[in-house]
Amino acid sequence: MNTGSRIQFVIILLVLLLSSSTLEAQSLQKIRIGSTTPSITTLPSELAVKKGFFKEEGLDPEMITIRSADIIIKALLTGSIEYGTSLPSLVAAGVRGLPIKVIGVMVKKTTYVLVSHSSIRSVQELKGKVIGISSFGGASDYAVRVALRGGGLDAKKDVTIIQVGGSAGRLSALQSGAIQATVLVAPFNFQAEKMGYRSLLWLGKVMDLPQGGVGTYERRLKENAEEVVRVMRAVSRGIQFIKSHREETVNFMMEWLNLDRSVAEPVYPILLDSLADFGLPEDSVIQSAVDAAKFQFRMDKEVPLDQVRDWSFAKRARDELIQKGTLR
Repeated sequence: MNTGSRIQFVIILLVLLLSSSTLEAQSLQKIRIGSTTPSITTLPSELAVKKGFFKEEGLDPEMITIRSADIIIKALLTGSIEYGTSLPSLVAAGVRGLPIKVIGVMVKKTTYVLVSHSSIRSVQELKGKVIGISSFGGASDYAVRVALRGGGLDAKKDVTIIQVGGSAGRLSALQSGAIQATVLVAPFNFQAEKMGYRSLLWLGKVMDLPQGGVGTYERRLKENAEEVVRVMRAVSRGIQFIKSHREETVNFMMEWLNLDRSVAEPVYPILLDSLADFGLPEDSVIQSAVDAAKFQFRMDKEVPLDQVRDWSFAKRARDELIQKGTLR
């Protein structure tokens, strides 16, 4: 092959490669997924992106961090994003009658851990103490009251509950002595332990309250049903990957959440025990989220579960994955 032929061959090869990349990009459907902050509650969807599971479903997800869960709901309602992962807010929107549906649950148990000063050795010893929460009516408020009730304490009479803010603010209040206990989302409880504080109770042992899921607006379900099924296939594969690939999952947590191995490794068994196979939890799980939302809005009326969830897409995704033998 002479020099001219070689140059022509290289040009043709480059054109073919560029054309292939362009066609691939054009064939992938762009979707936007909103989350409030990187956490283990969204790990299955993030791993599904990293491992290419969305891409294999013909989807090109843009993972967008939106600090306010309320803004995520507004973005869904306006079509600015297609999917959201802040499950408590998605359920709360459905409870309020907004056209939002949860289509799957990733992490079906709360990752909240009740943390206290080392001198406090049990929930019962919180009597007379000050406990910090994020805000009244929020998920941390609800979780604390469930934990206290399980320990035989009356949240109104036996303790003082104050609003402190997010996890970082609650940890700072614990350090300053302004509060003697709070709830922290794993893995922050392990960081608190390294600072000398005590993890009293993982609330996932006493309540089902889910924290990570996938939801969208009802029009999307009607107009893009096949896309919704593909989203749930990718997420389901992310869940299965976590269950079967411990070391790679721990390494991903260390990188993505900027954790030391000494913190990431204890999180893995909590995560493993909290995953919902194929995004399909028991009714009691979604009921607990509805109960928390009713607590938030001080509602007494019954809310049918089908008002806030639609499992038909996750069930289709499960059946297709099993039939094709795609899970690995």
